[in-house]
Amino acid sequence: MTDDPAIPKKPSPPLKTADGIEVVLNAQAEEGLARLASVLKRRAIMSSVLLIDDDDEDVYFLELAFREMDEKIAVHRVKNGAEAIDYIEGNGNYADRLKFPLPGLILLDLGLPRTGGLQVLAHIRGQRLLQEASIVALTASSSENDAEQALRLGVTAYIQKPKNAYNFAGIVRGLRSSGLI
Repeated sequence: MTDDPAIPKKPSPPLKTADGIEVVLNAQAEEGLARLASVLKRRAIMSSVLLIDDDDEDVYFLELAFREMDEKIAVHRVKNGAEAIDYIEGNGNYADRLKFPLPGLILLDLGLPRTGGLQVLAHIRGQRLLQEASIVALTASSSENDAEQALRLGVTAYIQKPKNAYNFAGIVRGLRSSGLI
C-alpha cells in the first residue's frame, strides 16, 4: 500500500472498547502509536509478540489491539522481569518453543517487579537469537535517564504510556492508518 496523497484514504471507524465506549486519543497517545506503527512496518512479517507488563488493564487493551490487527499474531504475556527472562531463556513453563516462540516484537514496561525492565532489556539484547527483535519500551516512566539508558541498551523505541488505559485501543487506529492492517 502506498501513501499517495492523490488517493483518498478510507476513514477509520471510530475506536471502541469491548464495552462499547468510544475512545478519543490524546496527542501523546497518537504520537506513541505512530512510533509503534513505524517499528511494526520494519517488521512486516511478525508472528509473535511478547508483552512484558504487570498492569492487567494496559495488557488487556494491548492484546485487544493486536487481536483486532491480526488474529494470526500470537501474543504472549509475562508479568515481571524474572518471568520475562524465563520466557526468553525457555526455562520452566516456557520450555516449549512451539507454544512460547521467540518474539519478533517485545513491548517492555520498565517498571517491573522482581527484575527491572532495564535489566531485562540488557538481558534480551545479550541473546544472539533476539538481536533482530524490535523492543519497544512502553512505560509510565517520564525519566529522561530511563529513556537514555533504554536507548543505550538497544531499545528500538521509547514510548511513554498514555494516562488513560483506554487509549491503548488506539493502537488499532495507528496500525490501520499506517496501512499495516
